Amino acid sequence: MARGTVRCEGQRFERQYRWDVVQKEKVYDSPEMLIEAQAELDEVRSDLKTLLKTQSWSVEPMPAWTTHENAWRRASRPESPGWDPADHERIAGLRARESELVTVIVCHRFWSVSGGPG
Repeated sequence: MARGTVRCEGQRFERQYRWDVVQKEKVYDSPEMLIEAQAELDEVRSDLKTLLKTQSWSVEPMPAWTTHENAWRRASRPESPGWDPADHERIAGLRARESELVTVIVCHRFWSVSGGPG
């Protein structure tokens, strides 16, 4: 049986995760390492989201554009100077770390012992 609680303290959300799995009349709590990895994953995803919000719509420099006046749906974009190389590297690093953490969490031995997260 999985339980999770979200506690709101002002603008800061603190997530607590606890996986209790009943198997053969025993309760297995998730390892501390999984909880720490999930907390780091939440932080990485938050940093990535914040950084992506500050970036222009195109990674590469692109001119402004607007759809034709008879288009089914009107759309336009302003000129994009492209992403700063330092930001591009930081985003790539955050995405790589996110992938590593997800792999650690999903492939952890705990899930084979407890019957899985789902």
